[in-house]
Formats: sequence, structure tokens, C-alpha cells
Amino acid sequence: MSYPSQIVRTKRLQRAVMASLGQITKRHLSALLGEWKECRRDLIGAIAQTYKLTAPTGKWNVHGYRTSGAKGWLTSFLQRRMAMFQATSTAMMRQAFKDIKKKSALQHAWLLDQVTPGHNTVRTPDNIKREALSPIDPEIWVDRWAQWVESYEHALAGNIAMHAVNEGDLAGAIDEVDATRMNTPASTLERALTRLVEFKSYESIALGEDEIAEMNDDLIQEEIWMTSGRKNICEDCADNEGKTVDEADGDIPLHPNCECFWEMHPKSYGNLLRSGNPEDRELANEMDQRGLDNGSLVIRGADGEISAKAIVTFSAWMAGTSKVLSGGMR
Repeated sequence: MSYPSQIVRTKRLQRAVMASLGQITKRHLSALLGEWKECRRDLIGAIAQTYKLTAPTGKWNVHGYRTSGAKGWLTSFLQRRMAMFQATSTAMMRQAFKDIKKKSALQHAWLLDQVTPGHNTVRTPDNIKREALSPIDPEIWVDRWAQWVESYEHALAGNIAMHAVNEGDLAGAIDEVDATRMNTPASTLERALTRLVEFKSYESIALGEDEIAEMNDDLIQEEIWMTSGRKNICEDCADNEGKTVDEADGDIPLHPNCECFWEMHPKSYGNLLRSGNPEDRELANEMDQRGLDNGSLVIRGADGEISAKAIVTFSAWMAGTSKVLSGGMR
């Protein structure tokens, strides 16, 4: 009888974890873009109202816009609405990054639990349920976020004052801003914020994994840098692929659009069984007698026979592991 290889199972579960965390990131990003869509709709409405009041004949009069009081009203509205979006979106993403890190920590704990002997306790943070985990240096991204929003607001106000708003296209001023390169290489606010969300999300995923790895260093052999496997991987990330934390040059994410991740490599199942525990020694001897590889995933069943260790889904693991959110497991 053959048994599943520990590394094969680990890689398969790692792919499942990253796919799940990717979906969680997309949901948070979708909520953010929905908030921006609503904000942009309000901006278009305000520009349309200003246009109708300032250019009743259908001809945009920049002088009239500046002297009629319309500029002051619209400028004030843009400032208030963009400030509201900045505050709301920042709070949303602050919570999103905490959530992503927490989900990463839990899913990596589940992964590790599935590839280690059942009597070895995989530890999780005691306070993870209270969402006490948060990405390091949060103010760095907050400042960057504010810069993008403020740059957009200033560019929009300038374009409204300098460019005609065509009668058939009341959103022309906003379209003009969206086509303006405020900061290379992102050319729109939506793209810029998306890039920032994706960068911080991958950082949060890496931090969640690191949290579990540090707490369970006795169960982990090493953490390996892995790329997304796409063809357009940068040279620096390609050079880091397959290297350990100590060997790699830099950390994940290495740059914007970086989709690399740390892959946990648990200590050999066979070596863990030779830990000195009497039950371990008995099972290890039986494995040797059967010629089972140290990397085989095996457990002793209720009938006393050894068999392949079954996978428990993440949702089932969470539902059946009541202590996971308070520091222990099984």
C-alpha cells in the first residue's frame, strides 16, 4: 500500500490556501471599488449641476464659472466628497488588511495541521479572534492612500476650471482626470488604489503565514519563496524562488504587482514520529518494518492499523476545532 507524500500534500494545500486568500482579497477590493463608484457618481452629478447653472446656453464659460460662485461651491463639494471617500475607504482597507492577515494565519495553521501528526499541537495566537493582528507600519500605506486621493481631487478641480464640459458628456472633466498620469505607472485613481490594495494584501498574507511559522517553528523545516508561476515574473523574484527566508534577497511582496508567497515546508513526518514519545517510537518502528518513506503521511487508525492521514477541509476544521481561536487545537 502506498501513502501520500508529505511535500505533495503540502504543495496542494498551499495552492488551495493562496486561492482562498486571493478570493478574500478580491471581495475586499470589490467593496472598495463599489465605494469609489458611488463617490464618482456623486462627482459627476455635481459637475452636471454646475454645468446646467453656469452654461444654460450649452456653452461652457470659464470666466462665468470662476466669477459666478459656481467654482467655490463645486470646489467645496469636491473637497468634502473626496475627504469622505478617503476616510471611508481608509477605514475599510485597514479592516480588510487585518481580516486578510487573520484569515492567512488561520488557513496556514490549518495547512500545517493537515501535514503533521495529530498529537503535535499546532499553535495559533490567543487573541486572533479579537482581530488584534494587524500589518506592520500601517501608516505608510495610509499616507500613500491620502496622497493619491488628494492628487486626484486637485487634478479634477484644475481640469474643470481649464477644460470645457461637453453638453453630451457631463462626466468629461472626470474622464479627463482619469486619463491623466498623476503618478507613473498607474494612470487612474482606481488603478492606483487597486495596486496599493493588492500590495498590502500580499504583505498581510505573508505576515499571517509568518505569525504561524514563528509560533510553530518546531514543526516547520523551512519557508520557501515561491512565485506565482506566471511568465512575466521579474528577475529579482525569479532569483529568489526556492530560497529560504535567510537566503532570499528582500521580503514578500518585493515590489508592486508582486504575487510571491512563502510556502511552508513542515519537518519530515517520519522525523517527528522519532521525537522520543513512546507512541512515536512504536509507530516509527512499524513504518520502518513496512518500508514506508519518512515523508509518508500516516496515522494509526481506531483499529490499530496505520493508514493514510485524511484531509479535513478548512471549514470542517474550523467547525470541529473549538479551541483554535483561543490558543489550542484538538
